[in-house]
Amino acid sequence: MGWTQIVSVRLEPSELEKIDALVKLGRFPNRSVAIRMLLKDALKKLIIKDIEQSIIESLGSPRMLSDKTLQDIGTRLFDKSTSEIVTEGRER
Repeated sequence: MGWTQIVSVRLEPSELEKIDALVKLGRFPNRSVAIRMLLKDALKKLIIKDIEQSIIESLGSPRMLSDKTLQDIGTRLFDKSTSEIVTEGRER
């Protein structure tokens, strides 16, 4: 995963109870991983929503999306380049 930074966060008791329940169910190994993964998922969903809005705005005009724009969208969605995704697919 690489280098991480420590960040102090204040949570409502009910939020922490939910995180603890997920850890207890074995969904995550500990609170730190749970919070990190849940935050990562929420950020990805926000990015996807922003990308969708950008696409909708782009499609409002009769022009095509450029290759560069499509490549940027793919990289933001999948954390990999288009060529890496295609290579993985061919290796399967």
